[in-house]
This record gives sequence, structure tokens and C-alpha cells, in this order.
Amino acid sequence: MARVQDLARRTALCLIMAAALGGCSRPAPPPTAERPIPVEEIRLRVAARFENLEAPGAVFGVFQGPESTPVLLLTLGHANEQKSRPISRQDHFPIASISKLFVGTVILQMADEDLLRLDDPVAKYVAGVPGGEDITLAMLGYHTSGLPREITNPAFQMAIQSDPRKEWTPEEICAQAWALDRLFPPGQGWMYANINTILLGEVIQSVTGRPWHEEVARRILAPMGLRDTGYPAHNVIPEPRPRGYRFGEPDNLIEYGEYWFDATDWSGSCWGAAGNMYSTVDDLARFVRAAARGELVGDTGRAALFQWIDTGYEGIEYGFHIGRQSGAIGSTGDVPGYSAFAAYLPERDVTVVSLANLTATRTKLTAASELGELACQIMTW
Repeated sequence: MARVQDLARRTALCLIMAAALGGCSRPAPPPTAERPIPVEEIRLRVAARFENLEAPGAVFGVFQGPESTPVLLLTLGHANEQKSRPISRQDHFPIASISKLFVGTVILQMADEDLLRLDDPVAKYVAGVPGGEDITLAMLGYHTSGLPREITNPAFQMAIQSDPRKEWTPEEICAQAWALDRLFPPGQGWMYANINTILLGEVIQSVTGRPWHEEVARRILAPMGLRDTGYPAHNVIPEPRPRGYRFGEPDNLIEYGEYWFDATDWSGSCWGAAGNMYSTVDDLARFVRAAARGELVGDTGRAALFQWIDTGYEGIEYGFHIGRQSGAIGSTGDVPGYSAFAAYLPERDVTVVSLANLTATRTKLTAASELGELACQIMTW
């Protein structure tokens, strides 16, 4: 249990990112001549960090303002451990928990349109949620519901490992969560849990009659022209796609460990709305900048998006499915085989995206975040 708790803490810390100073809904000024982007320093230090990262490959980009041409783009390493081809800017990666930001954005858009209210109980839309009459949609969005983290259920871990290609339904994932005790009374604590987003996905379907990923495509991907982002039905991610790797425990591949294995063909369905999307460095940069500036929601949604919750971790706050820390706003995540990092720096109007075909190092450092956080630190010191 101690190892599971440690994993929960590391997951919470890895998956929360965010913005510096207040006023996130206002456009940030561009970099000044006195504070140019230190492109060469970032290039050298990120490349050096990658050499010791244990990841076969990574795609890294720094984008200034709304420009689609990055001021710095690095394609580091290879698409597989055999080094049969270099990794490329066009590669599609699972984006893990950055999927949550897409789902949260749709919920906030629906709140703007009065299709739902954030203070509605989840029981109004989804049956069978323990204590669902006392858990609001806002609590799901801020991870203050107290609902258990389904991935800590040993039975769920073993089921995923025994059949990595299984297509999980939301109902099956929820059942794994409901087998656990709740973490705290609704609204009286904070803990990052996939089940919150999975339920928001079910709320979207309850209200619209369409699956969450269809609403994401209709409301975000199509209007923004994000043609290389989507939902991988039956684990089909478009080519080119790098192979993905993970260090796990030999007897429990879900746990972080030192046993290296190829997780490319694992189904992302066990993460559901909380982590089952893919994207590219370019698409992700465009989306995260717009989302982090509050450009994809109206006044109601923007106020909720940037209502920051104390997570209990020093310097880390969480909005509605988005995080804030040390001058950057956005999200990170990992799934078996892959990791992703996307952050927007408001003071510089700069977006940093990193995608890697490794979950985490042997020392449990999330691969993509190691590169992305380093770049953000360079630009905020």
C-alpha cells in the first residue's frame, strides 16, 4: 500500500502544471527585447538531458504566440528501440492525461450554454455513483470529489496486465473504483483521480446523446482544425506512430520498476475519457495555448477554469481540469509506453510541448516532463 500511495503522490505531482500570475483570461504580452527566448540554451540543455533520459525518442517544441512555426523544434532519438527510424515531428503520440483538458473544456462549454450546471449532482446524469447526490460536477472537475483512484485497485491492475488489449467500458472502470473506499467526504480534500474525468465523459453523453470523444471532435478538434488529434477507437492511432516503452515491475507492469517492456499495443481504453487521446506536437501546442488562455470557453466557463484549488502540495494549484505551478499553465501525463507535457507561459506568450515514447525513467521521473519542465525553468528564472 505504501508503494501505491507513493505512486499516487508522484502521479498528482506529475500531472499538475500551471500559470504564474493572475489574469490568465487576458492575453499575455509578447516577449520583450529585454527577455528574448534563450533558444540556444534550451536547445543545448534539453538535448543534453535527453541523452540521460533512457527514452528511445522525444519530440520537443517551443512555440511563440499563435505562430504555427516553432522557434525551436527538436526531434531527438528514434521511434523504436531498434533505432530503425528517427522520431519525427509528424509522429502521433498518446497524450495521456492531457486528454482531461479536452473533456473539461467541453463540460465548461456546456455550462456556458446552460446545458448543465456545475453545481448539479453527478447523480442527475449518471446512476450508481456512491454518494452521487452529494458530489457535484464542479467537484469532479477540481478533483475534490473524494472518489477513489481506480488504478490503485490491485484487481484492476492485474486485469489490465493479464489482457492489455482488452476494450474497457466506462461501466467496467467505474466498477473497479466502486470496489474501493472513498478517499474523503465530497468537497473536503483533493486527490487527482481518473474516475472524475471518466464520469464527466459520461455526463457529456447523458446530456448530448453522443460519446465524449465525438463532442470533443465536434466542439474543439474540427473548429480548431486539429486534424492530427483524436480518439483511438480500438487502439488505432494513425501512422506514423512511435513504439512506446515502460519500466515496470515484472509481477505488476502497472507499477513503476526496472523491468523494460514494449507497451505499444496496450489499449488505452482502461483510462477512458481521462487519458485515451492522441496528438502531435503541433496540434497540442495550438490547443494548449488556446485552452490555457481561456479562449475556448465563455465567461462562465472561464471563471470556473481559473478557480484555483489548493492541492496540499506546496506551490501547486488545480483549476477545472487544468493545473498551475511555477509560471506555466497546462497539463502533463503518462500511460504505459508514453508521456506528454504541454504548458503555456503567460508572461512570455510561449507554449512548450514535449512528447516521449517512454513512460518514466527507472527513477520514476516522467520522461516528457523532464524535458518540458527544464525548458520552462530556463525561461522563468
